Amino acid sequence: MKEYLMEFEKGDCTMDKTNTEINKKLSQSDSIEEFYASTVILLTGATGFVGKYLLEKFMRIRQINAMNNAFESIKAEHGSSIFSKLHPVEGDVNLPDLGLSLEDRLMLIDKVNIVFHIAATLNFNQPLDDAIDTNTKGTSRVIDLCKLLKHVISYIHVSTAYKETILKTHPNTYTFSKNLAEQIVFNDCKSFPSAVVRPSIIGASLEQPCPGWLDNVQGITAVSLQIGKGNIKALPVKKDAKLDLVPVDYVVDTVLCAAWHVTLHRDNEVYNCTSNADPLRWDQLINIYLKCSVETPMNDVLWYPYSKMIDNEIVYGILNMFLNVLPAFVMDIFLKVRGKKPIMMKINKRFNKLLTTLIYFTMREWTFHRDNVCKMAEDIKVLKDSSKVNLDLRNMD
Repeated sequence: MKEYLMEFEKGDCTMDKTNTEINKKLSQSDSIEEFYASTVILLTGATGFVGKYLLEKFMRIRQINAMNNAFESIKAEHGSSIFSKLHPVEGDVNLPDLGLSLEDRLMLIDKVNIVFHIAATLNFNQPLDDAIDTNTKGTSRVIDLCKLLKHVISYIHVSTAYKETILKTHPNTYTFSKNLAEQIVFNDCKSFPSAVVRPSIIGASLEQPCPGWLDNVQGITAVSLQIGKGNIKALPVKKDAKLDLVPVDYVVDTVLCAAWHVTLHRDNEVYNCTSNADPLRWDQLINIYLKCSVETPMNDVLWYPYSKMIDNEIVYGILNMFLNVLPAFVMDIFLKVRGKKPIMMKINKRFNKLLTTLIYFTMREWTFHRDNVCKMAEDIKVLKDSSKVNLDLRNMD
């Protein structure tokens, strides 16, 4: 899996300073901006959903206006020179030594202070050996690099809140490999502060870089899209179960603050990046999708948006055939008769595969402890620019 490791160089924590000097300077920081202005950052997975947003957030806390999608507005306002402190480093977490060239490896060893490891495969159906190689062994390779860094002050690992499910069962290779990766972090990151951030279900942004920002159609977003187009009439969900959905900007703010928190407190902590907003049930979410889809119809809608929620897997299997598969089959026949390419069965097959991987989670309710995040939210209030981050979703509509 090809990744790009982004070195975001923003400060002067260079090789002529000891870790003691760096930590002393950081302990005197009275803002998030000042903390990061004094560090050199290595970010893996910078081309992914969360990584891309984290990179954009780094630029915004430096008072760069990055509103609207991604980075075009930054380039338009400030010119290409604004990216001069970004150094893309080509690498691959699946390869020995991360696939880095000798020149890049020596440069990172000399300069990097904080490592954010986000690169991962999110495919629930990934073959076990591939998932282990990317998510587990990839983590070990990144930590091996951290141990060589001359001025490392902290390591931040993004995991998943659902990794605990494998203690009793093995719902998919993703949570299993992420659980193993966490064990590596706990065992190997003893010589420098580390944080494990565990997001739950990550959705579109709440506020920044703009409300509703999203760059992929996967997971719960794919579900909402197919419901809105009327392609899915039956869903396997426990409708009165609460789900834990968090916006991507909240996740990134938690990751940013976790680095500050463990670096200044010299700790190794776990932060459950989950919601403290009023609980949202599956039936509420599906009804919101349906209401919005009717009021603001999508393009290429084939059926009126409607979806029946079923909490019995056997009943769902029967209704799925009649409400989802059969209509898709009939529509493909109609398309063939009109000389067009049949696509509905292909869409239905892809979506059924997605639901098969999600059914373990949609049929259950989860409760997460947020004590460390709550404590961090209180600690962050002493910083003069604490308003630039949001660790509290209780006011989310």
